[in-house]
Amino acid sequence: MSSLLETLKSEAAFWQQSFCGAVSVGEAYRGDLILVPGRINASGNQNPPEMLVNQTLMTVVDGKISFLAGYVHNLADISKFVEKFLSYAKEGISLFFFVEDIKEELTVEINGHAFYFFPLDEGTVWNAFTEELGLEKGDFKGLDAGEKIVKVAEEGAGFKPKKSAQVSMEEALGRTVEVHKEARGPV
Repeated sequence: MSSLLETLKSEAAFWQQSFCGAVSVGEAYRGDLILVPGRINASGNQNPPEMLVNQTLMTVVDGKISFLAGYVHNLADISKFVEKFLSYAKEGISLFFFVEDIKEELTVEINGHAFYFFPLDEGTVWNAFTEELGLEKGDFKGLDAGEKIVKVAEEGAGFKPKKSAQVSMEEALGRTVEVHKEARGPV
C-alpha cells in the first residue's frame, strides 16, 4: 500500500519541497503544492507551475490529510485546491490559507470543511501561523523538521480565529482587492 505522499509525488503534485516523509503521527510535508502544472514548452521541457499553494504545511494521518496551511496569491485559486486535493482530506478538518488579495479574515464552509482565510501580502506562512497560534521558538526546541510541522498541526487542529467573518465563497470572492506591488531591487 502506498502512502498519500507517495501518491501525490507520483501525481507530480509537489514543488520546492523542504520536507517530505515519515513523522510520529504518520507523514508530513512542507513545500509547495501544484494546482496547475506548467505547460510543455517548444523544446519539450515543462515550464514551472502556473498556480501553486505556496509554503504548504501538511500532515497526513491514516492516509488522509489531517492538517493543512498554505499561501495562495488569489482567493479564486482555492477552487483549484478543492478540485485537486480536498478529496484527500479527513472529513470535517479545518484548512488554513493565507491569501494575498484579501484584507480581512474570512471563514467559508466548503464541502463540510471550514476554510479559514487570513490576509498576508508579505511574510511566510510559518511565521504568520505560528504567531496566530501563539507559538514561540522555544516551543520547537529539540524537534526535527518533520516534528516541527507536527507541533504546528497539533496546535492548529482546534484553532478558530476570533475575528473571522463567516461568509459564502461567492461573498468572499466579492471582497477581494486588487494587489499593487511596489518595485523592489537596486536603484
